[in-house]
Amino acid sequence: TWPLVLAWLVAAYLPDFPHPILLLGGLQGSGKSIAARVLISLFDPSHAPLRSQPRDEEHWAVSAAGSWGVALDNLSGISSWLSDSLCRSVTGDGLVRRALFTDSDLAVLSFRRAVILTSIDLGMLRGDLGDRLVLADLEPISDTHRRAEADLDRILAEKRPRILGALLDTLAAVLGRLPAVQLKAISRMADFARVLVALDDVTGGVAMGLYMAQRDRVAGHVLDSDSFGMAIVSLMEKHPFWRGTAGDLLGELTPTEHTPRGWPKNGQAVSGRLRRLLPALEAHGVTVYIPRERTRRGRVIELTTRGV
Repeated sequence: TWPLVLAWLVAAYLPDFPHPILLLGGLQGSGKSIAARVLISLFDPSHAPLRSQPRDEEHWAVSAAGSWGVALDNLSGISSWLSDSLCRSVTGDGLVRRALFTDSDLAVLSFRRAVILTSIDLGMLRGDLGDRLVLADLEPISDTHRRAEADLDRILAEKRPRILGALLDTLAAVLGRLPAVQLKAISRMADFARVLVALDDVTGGVAMGLYMAQRDRVAGHVLDSDSFGMAIVSLMEKHPFWRGTAGDLLGELTPTEHTPRGWPKNGQAVSGRLRRLLPALEAHGVTVYIPRERTRRGRVIELTTRGV
């Protein structure tokens, strides 16, 4: 996954478009925290490059607004509000609060950030966030190859000029190639996809292929961690075509004995869950159609297995 990390670093120097979130994953002892710290230092040096998991939306906004690169270290899970906040930090987030010691003045924090997450297991991953991730896998470091952090800092300080020079040379080549890049299909992270194609052109690499291959992997993780999504997949394995309202789908899928945690409670919740699961279901071969028009019974949803 190194080509994807390089592409993400190059994109971090280009602030005027949405950047995917880089997820550094791996077992304990694979150097995720030090890797995040080093990557942040290459484009936004800071005395506090790693942040702990924020306690609420305001805490996140304040901590993220103060720097261009933000690394949330050692996440054990992602709550719904943090998942939404991370998605908005990709496309452009904002927090509006009443200014202290005033009656009507507003304090506005508006930002778009380059975000890194480190985690062994994020637990339940929502589809809209999964669609904005780039995965980088770190291998465990054996005891014979492990180094003291002070030694790593010294090596990095010695090599930083050459690293930055090589990175900026690559950036210049990518910038020269970008105007000629045309995508056959536009994905959600289309600007980043153009950087991937330009990088492959100048390096002869395979970053775009790796990125596209990750979509199925992320989709699988999203569905594995979502009981309602897995129920839809099981339904479509038995019935390649299904049609009905959100309430009908809820009645079709809800178990009679034990309802899993996080199960939608009504048709409106089903519609919201379906929209978040759209990319993951599509990657798994299930197409979801939710019409704009309403019938007397409500919006009639269509689920189709690819090829039907």
